[in-house]
Amino acid sequence: MNPVLEALFGNRTAACVLMFLQCYGEGHAQRIARTFDFGLNMTQRQLKRLEEQGVLVSRRLGNMRLFSFNERNPTVRNLRKLLEAELAALPEEDQQQYFRERQRPRQSNKPLVMTSPDDGITMRTIVDLPDRERAQLDALCRQRGLSRAEAMRQALRLWLSQQQPGHSAVFGLWRDRPEDSVALQQALRAEWSER
Repeated sequence: MNPVLEALFGNRTAACVLMFLQCYGEGHAQRIARTFDFGLNMTQRQLKRLEEQGVLVSRRLGNMRLFSFNERNPTVRNLRKLLEAELAALPEEDQQQYFRERQRPRQSNKPLVMTSPDDGITMRTIVDLPDRERAQLDALCRQRGLSRAEAMRQALRLWLSQQQPGHSAVFGLWRDRPEDSVALQQALRAEWSER
């Protein structure tokens, strides 16, 4: 991180928070703290301070508070230009470590927003994983050549398919009845015709 930025913003945490938000657009305290290996309380203090000063705004999303730049503040527009230039000037290893979530480049013809074939609606969500499970997921993704998002989609599809009752769960449901199936069927139909 550029020491000039740290001096301008008062400390390294504030500089990193602003660089993170410039890169990703928005973020919550836990994700920012985890990215830079900062303490959560320290990160929350900086986010709160920047919000109180009008640099950031926040909104609730479930039980999280997402922070982003306050675009109504004219000074923020100039600040973002500075941050964008600083992001571009960062050494490649810092960009890789902190400011690139994707592990491989996007295909040139791939749309930025994916739609599902059935209804054209896409939902994005944030999933918080413990470090141990995230490391296991990353290892499996590298091994199979998948992105995290694709791995999560496959896991969700598998889980949803397991929630559907299979044929084995209902097949032979009446096998313990004393009468055979044809006799049972005729008795049931006789009941209906009597009404």
